[in-house]
Amino acid sequence: MPRLLQVLTDKKIAMLGMMSEIVGYSLLVISAMVHVSLFFIIGMILFGIGDAIFGPAFNGLLSKSVTDSEQGRIQGGAQSIQCVRTSVRRTIIRDD
Repeated sequence: MPRLLQVLTDKKIAMLGMMSEIVGYSLLVISAMVHVSLFFIIGMILFGIGDAIFGPAFNGLLSKSVTDSEQGRIQGGAQSIQCVRTSVRRTIIRDD
């Protein structure tokens, strides 16, 4: 992440992460439809990379958008949204 911050802004890193997640999810769907494992592998890698860089970049953008006295409230709200996202994702993509 520090190397990316030397080249890109937080906003561009967040967009890159989000796009990587979208492409990764798309490849996972395609792999399920056409039964090609290479799409699944590439999709998982892209989704993992996107998820790893989106979260910190998004939190950085949030913390820069509010004053010091509002940091706890904004970070708590962001964590709540991320927990809901994870719960919904686990409901949709079950392990059984």
